[in-house]
Amino acid sequence: MKKLSALIIAFFLLLPCLFLSACGKAPSGAPSTSVPSPDPGVISETATDEPSVPSPAPVHIADHSYDPATDFDKRLIWVGSLGDSVIETEDAWYWLSTAGGYLRYYDKALGESGVLCGKPECEHDSSGRAGNPDCNGYLDTSKQYMWLNEGRLYYLHEGIDKAYPDSLFRIYSIGPDGTDRRLEKVVPKYDSPYGLGVMHTQYMCYHRGVLYGFCFGGAISGGEPSQPFTVSAFPLDGDEFTTIYDSGAGVHYGSICPAGEYCYIVDFSETNKLLRYSAVTGETELLYEGNELNVAQYWIDGLGGVYAGGDFVRGKGCSSVWRLDAEGRSEVLRFEDPDIDYSLLNVSDGIAIARNYFENLGKGMDPDIDIWIKRYDGTDIFKGKLPMAWLDSLQDAGRLEGIRLCCGDERSLMMIFELNNTRSDGVGISETYALVRYEFIGGKMEEQLLCVSSVRSSSRQ
Repeated sequence: MKKLSALIIAFFLLLPCLFLSACGKAPSGAPSTSVPSPDPGVISETATDEPSVPSPAPVHIADHSYDPATDFDKRLIWVGSLGDSVIETEDAWYWLSTAGGYLRYYDKALGESGVLCGKPECEHDSSGRAGNPDCNGYLDTSKQYMWLNEGRLYYLHEGIDKAYPDSLFRIYSIGPDGTDRRLEKVVPKYDSPYGLGVMHTQYMCYHRGVLYGFCFGGAISGGEPSQPFTVSAFPLDGDEFTTIYDSGAGVHYGSICPAGEYCYIVDFSETNKLLRYSAVTGETELLYEGNELNVAQYWIDGLGGVYAGGDFVRGKGCSSVWRLDAEGRSEVLRFEDPDIDYSLLNVSDGIAIARNYFENLGKGMDPDIDIWIKRYDGTDIFKGKLPMAWLDSLQDAGRLEGIRLCCGDERSLMMIFELNNTRSDGVGISETYALVRYEFIGGKMEEQLLCVSSVRSSSRQ
């Protein structure tokens, strides 16, 4: 009896162990329901923890702002290119002209203009020759582009320099009085991806610490002639070019315009494209593709909207301005007059500029110009004759040929005019360029001739 009692007691003592052993082993082929022991040093989630949710990627807010201290002046682009550079400071205007390669100034306080050279008794450009290497104001540059940074004027020199045989060009700076010239940066050559040898950019401009440029040149692709168009970026704190756009094979040409965080790119081919590259994200997006808008001239506003002219009609010109944004495109204004066919001259900072339609047939331009300036909301700033009395002071400069630049805002316009002096047989003698500022005052336009640049035709840079 005592042995039976002992066996019963032992059985009940072993029963919990048997039960636990049976629960701890899953049937063959069934998933285990046990919780694995945590790995030492690894924090495990408890059964009550919610599953982790990935944090959303930060939303990129596009930067369309403009800072005159660091940003490219979009107003200087003319028909998709940058011819002359004009910079305004508190004390002066500076002008680097395509004629002769001299840097000129207009002193606001004194009302005087000339070549920016502090050398006493320097002849500057008085001889009319191609260039005077002894003059501090002669920059000897094939690229008429300069920018202002921390009170100094910067420009590019692309000529051959034996001291830097592997350079594409050099960046120099000078003081606002034309003295203290410094070599700031040697920019290296870079090779074309199309076997064209060294790439020679047709155009360069500075924007937020980066030089942007484009190049198009002949190549052979698949036995067919090709003209690819590429856009590159060169950060001034680096040493290499980066290609940010490549049109690929085919016949292409184009232009660029830095604005905000972007570099806007126009690729002209059978179908035109307007794109923009973000220096922040490194992405390129297509904004427009087609031939309905004249994207050779466009303006980007502070919201990223693009203004451009509409269809060009032979014999009448372009009379409409359109806005392109994320919602699509829409017409914002039209120049309509029962007596005069007004054609869009340019879109600029908050304004659209039109003039009476004119075709240059090589016979000069009539100085009797009707001009009409509107805001983008369609309201008028000025409509009437463009004051041209300044032309009387250039009697010896020859015939008025055309307009090289027309840009501005609600306060004023900046224009560059070209005049040619020719012999009786039509051979050119000299070319003259005039920088003229127009100010809107009391519903009228007041003119001011700032600078004149002349060069003999055979000496033109």
